[in-house]
Amino acid sequence: MDLTIVAPESKTSAIAATLHLFQTASSGTPVERDDIGYLRAKQFKITTEPPQKVVVDGEIVGTTPVEIKCLPASLKVFVPFVKEEIPSEKLDGLPNLTVEIKDSP
Repeated sequence: MDLTIVAPESKTSAIAATLHLFQTASSGTPVERDDIGYLRAKQFKITTEPPQKVVVDGEIVGTTPVEIKCLPASLKVFVPFVKEEIPSEKLDGLPNLTVEIKDSP
């Protein structure tokens, strides 16, 4: 389980940190800010003084202190069957393009 800790010193820093998190997540690059930390573990216990709100997946679930454990194989995901669609092709008008169809071995 991954834990990201954002500790900005001002509202402006909080906005900048949030933007940076979105940018790094979309590009797959690591976070490079002094006010953002991250770690990975099977279990976390978080305490703060004063108590802080605990947000999980965008939902406020309580306040600190909080213990969080990763339970392997405890999440079942159901995905509806979707018939595979063959994408249509549009190659007309592309300059200097030659398409060769090769038979499968």
